[in-house]
Amino acid sequence: MRDVVIDRSSTAERVAEALRTMMFDGELVAGEPLREVALAESFGISRATVREALQILALERLVTRVPNRGAEVSSLSGTDIDEIFRARRILETAGVRAVTDSSKAALDALRAAMAGYAELAATSSRSRTTEAHLAFHNAIVGLLDSRRLLQTAASLTRDLRLALAAVGRARNDTPEQVADHQGLFDLIVSADVERAEAALAAHLARGKASLMSAGEHRGEVSPIRRRRGAS
Repeated sequence: MRDVVIDRSSTAERVAEALRTMMFDGELVAGEPLREVALAESFGISRATVREALQILALERLVTRVPNRGAEVSSLSGTDIDEIFRARRILETAGVRAVTDSSKAALDALRAAMAGYAELAATSSRSRTTEAHLAFHNAIVGLLDSRRLLQTAASLTRDLRLALAAVGRARNDTPEQVADHQGLFDLIVSADVERAEAALAAHLARGKASLMSAGEHRGEVSPIRRRRGAS
């Protein structure tokens, strides 16, 4: 791992942000051990600060604590991905169907999320673009005007961030992805529910297939690892 120069006065949050960026940029990959001593030396900080930073990332589910092995970059199994996408389809489909009864605030949030995704995809980092991508999908669930359901959606998409960022780097098709989301957005806001529902189903199916394919591709480091016995 490269040496990282960071202000010695930085807090654990800034160290966590640096590690988070390295994960999204592919410098730290799924399953990679995060050794406190090595990280402390690389950043030029104390092990206690590294430990606190790793705890921050563990709470975000970007880092996993493994008994007797320490911390490592989190990974998803095929079963994880299947469960996440099934739940997302239920929630996002419900959001599409609710568009005709949604509040102005929820519709405005969806518009802002689409605009933000398009802007960041053209100008920003993989990390911020991925966050904006998932924020758009969460805004679809937001059309239900339910805080609890929106929190559930956010929890589901949070687990996909590393995997989506890695697939996006490999495919390098951000303009096409933005156009695909724009088409889905147009169908939703025009209240063309039947077509929007079909487009959403196809969109999520493609996304799931991409993540599964990345996990199954041999000889290539992937953000997805099959658990023993997982289908």
